[in-house]
Amino acid sequence: MGEIFKGLFDFAVPDLYPKLEMGARSLKGSEAEEILKAANLNGLPQIFYSGDTGLNLVIKDGAKYVANPDASVTKEVLDYLIQQHSYGNKDTRTGKALEGRFGGLGYGWERDILRLVLAVLFRAGSIEVSHKGQRFDSYQNANSREPFTSNTAFKAALFTPVKPIGLSTLKQAVENYEELTGDTVDMEKNAIAEVLKQLANEELQLLLRVEERVKANSLPATEQLQDYRNTLTEIQNGTADDCIQILAGEGVSLKAARERFRRIREATNDSSLSAFKAAKQVVQNQ
Repeated sequence: MGEIFKGLFDFAVPDLYPKLEMGARSLKGSEAEEILKAANLNGLPQIFYSGDTGLNLVIKDGAKYVANPDASVTKEVLDYLIQQHSYGNKDTRTGKALEGRFGGLGYGWERDILRLVLAVLFRAGSIEVSHKGQRFDSYQNANSREPFTSNTAFKAALFTPVKPIGLSTLKQAVENYEELTGDTVDMEKNAIAEVLKQLANEELQLLLRVEERVKANSLPATEQLQDYRNTLTEIQNGTADDCIQILAGEGVSLKAARERFRRIREATNDSSLSAFKAAKQVVQNQ
């Protein structure tokens, strides 16, 4: 009986599942969560790298390791998502529908492989995930990981391809961030967006105190501060793509606005305000 079934499988499986070998790997089941939580990608299990047991999901780019959306297995899934999205099909892009397609004839992949592939695409910034009425475009948001760790959430989640940002735009964003802050950041969409949002949050906290002082002393800086607040709020509420476009396209203006805010902040410190109040009193007396 064993020989009979082996012969049957040897005969039928290559025709029924021509792409089975592409995604046939043994997994623990936690790999999708691992790549989303990892601070860097150079210490992951062998499945992520090239080799007989790997899927080439992570590659070396210069001195750093990055998620690879062009691996054969990731490209297979991404091309399908792009096709279905271009047709306007939403139901075919849910986790349940994807599991039916890539787990059925032609592929025969396990659910954990599919979740891992989608997690790599999410980390690479090639797809967005929608779940419970929320749209997630950053893997650094802890709430975005549920569809990759829970079977129920995975089936209900919607996976949408995003237009990739070119390397030249990413490079310009990194250069502008370094020029703006003096710090460096990985040339990765979500990493750049995260540090820019953090900078915007810090600046908004400083801005609140300065605005109170300007208003209390009737100083002529309200308009400049409001313009800066609008820019920071746009960054804070924007998607990762929005942050990249702002930083790449408006880096010079953003640097000038930050420098202008720094001068206003220095001009409204305790000693400066004390001198201003004294001068104002003298003028009124005269």
